[in-house]
Amino acid sequence: MADNDEKLFINGRIYTIDGERSWKEALIVRCERIWKTGTSAEMRRLAAPDAEVIDLGGRFAMPGFIDAHTHFAQGGQRSLEVELKDCNDEMEFEKRVAGYAQQFKSGEWMTGGGWDHERWPDKKLPTAALLDRAVPKNPVWLTRLDGHIGVANSLALKLAGIDRNTKSPSGGEIGHDAAGEPDGTLRDNAMNLIDIVIPPPTRLQVEKAIHAALDKAGQYGVTTVLEMETTPDSLAIYTELEKQAMLTTRVYACPDASSLEKMSGLGITTGFGSDMLRIEGAKLYVDGSMGAGTALFFEPYHDRPNTSGLAVMSETDLDSRIRQVDEAGLQLQIHAIGDKAVWMALDDISRLPSRDRRAKLEHVQVIRRQDFELFKKTGTIASVQPCHLLDDMHWCEKRVAQRCKDGYVYESLLKAGIPQAFGTDWPVESLNPWFGIYAAVTRMDLDGQPEGGWFPEEKMPLADALHEYTMGSAYACFMEKHLGSIEPGKLADLIITVESPFDIAPKALKDVKNWMTVVNGKVVWKKH
Repeated sequence: MADNDEKLFINGRIYTIDGERSWKEALIVRCERIWKTGTSAEMRRLAAPDAEVIDLGGRFAMPGFIDAHTHFAQGGQRSLEVELKDCNDEMEFEKRVAGYAQQFKSGEWMTGGGWDHERWPDKKLPTAALLDRAVPKNPVWLTRLDGHIGVANSLALKLAGIDRNTKSPSGGEIGHDAAGEPDGTLRDNAMNLIDIVIPPPTRLQVEKAIHAALDKAGQYGVTTVLEMETTPDSLAIYTELEKQAMLTTRVYACPDASSLEKMSGLGITTGFGSDMLRIEGAKLYVDGSMGAGTALFFEPYHDRPNTSGLAVMSETDLDSRIRQVDEAGLQLQIHAIGDKAVWMALDDISRLPSRDRRAKLEHVQVIRRQDFELFKKTGTIASVQPCHLLDDMHWCEKRVAQRCKDGYVYESLLKAGIPQAFGTDWPVESLNPWFGIYAAVTRMDLDGQPEGGWFPEEKMPLADALHEYTMGSAYACFMEKHLGSIEPGKLADLIITVESPFDIAPKALKDVKNWMTVVNGKVVWKKH
């Protein structure tokens, strides 16, 4: 092995995403960081005689993807469960759920999710009655792909003590049938009524989920993730993996704000930890989701004119909570989807003392153009997931009609000079970054529709989309001096792909395949 574990990468087409967005041919890694970049000939002359040589064979290379919004351990768990997202009707949903239930003993809880009733012909929510047919002997709780609405069977409702007299909690909604009985559907804060009676996962279950997530990240070239709502159990396992040098993806944890007092009492602030594992911020919610009809808007929903969505907490409580997180020295990670939720969060941030806090608004799916100035005034980052377009474009107009023109406006945000960080919201969407790149560049679904793109004026150039998924996300986690580009002095995280995204048609971006993933200069995944 070479001194300082030196590696020499040669014969590549390396897109650095530095300030000039320059291209290089080779690079040298020393002590986990990029030491030099240049031509293959230059780097051969400078490399140590016994440096390990990796010939890229003319392949495309770039900085590793930084996913600014995941539910990482949950995504790993979901990958081990029944796949429901692509169910095209309730019959297929029922069949898959019934088949998956065969592995459980009578009385054991069956959990999971990922279903999307908007794919179904009648677009009706699944109900307790459907689950009762599929799984009569086990309590069942399955959440929609966005995580803001779930469906329970009758046994689960009974165990949670939910009946026709149970009142919906503030910021939540219990669904009822025509007879006034609970129909099994629960939205946002009402979901907690089920969650609190489900036995927590065992340590072995969490370990399996995290290993599955790390494998998936390596496969897709995701070298850093910001994990929303990191649990103490997950954090303990990440810590053990880091000690054993088995953490192959950087995990920047964002526990729920309910953990604020514990973290503050221990003196934990943003940046606590290491380059591989650190505390990033605390997660807060303003509203629900558009898919569940609970994202918060100024005007009523087009398809549910009796509601404008749900505020997960009151404006007074939100303002207080934002101040508590900020004063504790933790980065604000604020879930805000509807235009009113986005404004509420920005308005509260604008009243905080001025400093470089880099607050992140998560999702920002619909925003009034007049609120762009609040983004700029506060230096707030739009943490967005272009891959949501792949599904949402098919029902967004049904939900909010003409407000769609102000939805998912990544190019407008870019032109306005508002910093963005790209992510996936995995497991709501695939962890594959190329799906999000494809969506941002083409504004089409995975079938190539609509031709020309949905609101095509919001198409983003490929180079900009790659920047937001690397340097944009690095800036969002205060790591732009260490991650996000291939430059001397930065940590050696990079991916090498089978084909160059610059050499193919935009429609083919979704099909780009990874060849190798490198973290800290070490190969953590390679195509067989």
